[in-house]
Amino acid sequence: MPLRVRRDADKTGDDGNNATVRERIMSAVYRVTDKKCATCRWWNGERGIEFRANQPYYVKVGNPNSTCSARGNGAASAATVCPRWTRWEKL
Repeated sequence: MPLRVRRDADKTGDDGNNATVRERIMSAVYRVTDKKCATCRWWNGERGIEFRANQPYYVKVGNPNSTCSARGNGAASAATVCPRWTRWEKL
């Protein structure tokens, strides 16, 4: 489970009763110690590192769905784990 998730909602319709809300996850944050796809060297998605006390602490993922090189560029989610997990070399 990501530590933080930011959601953007788009509202459509002309009044509050008929409006529909579509949510999509825009970003998620994981600790560098989590053995998740987002912290793996094989993750091909957009991500960045947040530091605390000059040490890597969080990995921010832009889009939680991407591909995994260890799975032959198959689909992967940032929150999943597989037996081929290897620590991202930038951590």
